[in-house]
Amino acid sequence: MTAPRYKCSVLAVDDEPAILALLETQLGREFDLRLASSAEQAKEMLLAGGVDIILTDLTLPDASGVQLLDWTCRSYPRTARVLISGTAKLQDVADAINCCHVHRLVLKPWRGEDLLAQLREVARGLLLERSHEQLLEELRTLNGELEERVAERTRELQVRTQILEKMALTDPLTGMPNRRAIELIARKELLRRTRTPSPITLAVIDADHFKIINSTYTLTGGDHVLVSLGRVLQA
Repeated sequence: MTAPRYKCSVLAVDDEPAILALLETQLGREFDLRLASSAEQAKEMLLAGGVDIILTDLTLPDASGVQLLDWTCRSYPRTARVLISGTAKLQDVADAINCCHVHRLVLKPWRGEDLLAQLREVARGLLLERSHEQLLEELRTLNGELEERVAERTRELQVRTQILEKMALTDPLTGMPNRRAIELIARKELLRRTRTPSPITLAVIDADHFKIINSTYTLTGGDHVLVSLGRVLQA
């Protein structure tokens, strides 16, 4: 089942009821059309809810269409702006383009199909832009999730590496440094002594009669003795 086609909302602004009725006839079936007869009414409707496209006449009773579009551009930059005029001067056109960044300029009288085609093009551009924004947002979300997974995996690897390093240098029974660790410590101490000469002390400890302990108490008993001896040495 396909999703219903999205209808772009169009706010048409004109102080002539006949023009608004004509726009409703021409655009009402294809767009979510809203009507306003003044700039103030149009602002109230924009404040009440977002509009995709605003279509306004140049001459309004309380402000010019250029002023309304300029306010819309600053307040709702994502709303596409279309100016209708039959008496536009060069300065009006320049202001509409430079200040309001209008998407289209429609001249009176217009043909219904021409106006519909222009608004379709504007709506298509808006939907394409929003689709791109949605894709970018999804991509940012996926990148964030991937970065978090990589960071978590890196932390796990660091912990495992630390554990493996400790296992490689620790006697599993007593928890004391094993032969590999002792050799590394000795090598570092000898290198340190070459830089800053100082005495080195090496103590060798022998567990007397340990063979008798193993014979009497088996290897498990010997292990207990080694663990206890390791604790004494570490303390």
